[in-house]
Amino acid sequence: MSRFFTPLSSPALQSAQRGLRLAVHRTGPVWLGMFALGLGLGVLVTSNGLPWWLAPILSGAVYAGSVEFLLVGMITTAAPLSAIALTTLLVNARHIFYGLSFPLQQVRSGWRKLYSMYALTDEAYVLIANLPASAQSSRQIVWIQAGLNLSWVSGSVAGAWAGATSTSPCTRPSRTSPSKRCATPW
Repeated sequence: MSRFFTPLSSPALQSAQRGLRLAVHRTGPVWLGMFALGLGLGVLVTSNGLPWWLAPILSGAVYAGSVEFLLVGMITTAAPLSAIALTTLLVNARHIFYGLSFPLQQVRSGWRKLYSMYALTDEAYVLIANLPASAQSSRQIVWIQAGLNLSWVSGSVAGAWAGATSTSPCTRPSRTSPSKRCATPW
């Protein structure tokens, strides 16, 4: 057997599957909530006249929750880059304090540690900080964060698709006609 091939019944794979099942059990409802919020972001992106593909770029590259919703408005109004940068810095400054008590020392491996720093959100912090110390394993932390991240990005893609294919056109309010609103098809 090749050293590059891992059989499906290997202990490492079984351990990874066990870790995923445990993460789903502990945090699955929050993953569903992140998916629903991502839907909202996707619909917001397309209802503001932006291309659908901007939703997964925003939710994947920025991945900070509230900032993406602010960025949609700032992009739509062509806000200066300096205003976008300052707003992003101020809104995300709270993550500095999360990082001080986040159990990053539990996360092994360079790529996992880098991903864990990138994927530190409000939800991830709360879910992981409230785990018993014995459950804060490297694998469990990364699975929880990956589930949140995947839920957020996939929700934004689904929302962008729903917004882009909706039959009722959305029009943004303008200064001359502030009463125009986006009519939702459901």
